[in-house]
Amino acid sequence: MAANAAKGVKMKKFELIHTGGPYGNETSTYDGHLNTPLTVNDFVITVLNNYKDEWGIITIGPHLAHIEYRYGQITDTSHNIDKYLNKKIKSFNARGGWTLMDYALELEEKNE
Repeated sequence: MAANAAKGVKMKKFELIHTGGPYGNETSTYDGHLNTPLTVNDFVITVLNNYKDEWGIITIGPHLAHIEYRYGQITDTSHNIDKYLNKKIKSFNARGGWTLMDYALELEEKNE
């Protein structure tokens, strides 16, 4: 890793590992792998900056909060999203196809 950093190689912050599909609706499922610790805010910024052709929902949960995004912009959030932006992500998975990609984030610590 240090050798790559010295050469100026940009490391991916996370990767998606294909686990199933494509299904009848042309979507597939993925397990996420974090290459570096990320907060919810870091994850959202990474998606918005690096996947500008996508749209979907980032769910923090289950059922805690969500962020809807479309083509590099946030289009809607739940009213309580600020409460979770600095929380660290424990794991995540994804579902999508073509340009749709929904992410489900599990946080490291318990939340009320």
